[in-house]
Amino acid sequence: MSRWQEVWERKGGGTAVHSGLSELLARDGFDSGPAAITEETWRRYVRWVAAAVPIGKADRVLEIGCGAGAFLCALAENTPDVAGTDFSASLIAVAQRAIPEGTFAVEEARDLRKRPAGYDVVLTNSVFQYFPNFAYAQDVMTAMVEHAARAVAILDVYDEQRRQAMAETRRKFLGTAGFQHKYEGLDHLYFNRDWFRQQAEALNCDIEVFDQPAWLCDLSEYRFSVVMHKKRNG
Repeated sequence: MSRWQEVWERKGGGTAVHSGLSELLARDGFDSGPAAITEETWRRYVRWVAAAVPIGKADRVLEIGCGAGAFLCALAENTPDVAGTDFSASLIAVAQRAIPEGTFAVEEARDLRKRPAGYDVVLTNSVFQYFPNFAYAQDVMTAMVEHAARAVAILDVYDEQRRQAMAETRRKFLGTAGFQHKYEGLDHLYFNRDWFRQQAEALNCDIEVFDQPAWLCDLSEYRFSVVMHKKRNG
């Protein structure tokens, strides 16, 4: 089990500390420090994503790396046909309890290739930074495009151009000792926006790359999102 997988397995364990969406946000890591997001802001974010992709009420949506299901829980309020996968069994158990009508499975992101297609939109949110390398990320993105009938959304990506600034913001909040303790042995993967543009061209997709909304959380200015639309002749 990887270090990151150990972290997220712990997040899914134990008793509930909140109720409803706030518990899911806490288990997905959006509950403290500069990454903290309220329920109201989170619902606004999910609506923002749904408009940007766009995601309609009748769409079938699959989230890779869904964690405890915070994103899908808010999305399912308007788009009920949702499914999710994650490598943490404990988080998937939380997601299934929170969204009993959803379909969930314990899978690594790259295992997407093994499941049948049948989704209108395939997305990830704040996941690509945990991948081990760019080859893995490329493999997952290719599989996402293959499985999506219409669009792929890769949300909340760590921006290589803002790497140092984000680290400084985290260190300011946690202190040097706290920062080192929390992230010792845990690496993040940072991306250049042009990397996604190159991948989209190779996959015959139109692409939009945009900043995360500043109102989401204090770390949003260091991140961006990507939406790719499959070309009709692709």
